[in-house]
Amino acid sequence: MADKPELVPAWHRKGPEVIEVPSHIIATYKNAYVNGCWIYDAKDRKFYTPLEFIDNWKNIYSELDHEKPNPKLKVMNPMAAVRQRAEWVRKASEELQAVLEKLEKYNASFERKSK
Repeated sequence: MADKPELVPAWHRKGPEVIEVPSHIIATYKNAYVNGCWIYDAKDRKFYTPLEFIDNWKNIYSELDHEKPNPKLKVMNPMAAVRQRAEWVRKASEELQAVLEKLEKYNASFERKSK
């Protein structure tokens, strides 16, 4: 029984708990870093530089999505972020123009009614 590790509750352990970075997170980081790319989190729709990603991996990665390779994380060219955001702005602008046109055709007064 001497080779069985002693189970010590976390509050009795001394020193900081070491959390290992999962291997596929390191692989994603290295792939992006070496190729000059960014990492896109499809779930949160955010881009991270490799350094931002490795610094915040605990917030980005959860145990529930530990699939290898993780489908929500994509290594992409930084220009993809610019193109994606430009497309979002274009769509939002089109929607705003449609609302403004509808407002112009609507014959209502938005004045406060007197009592």
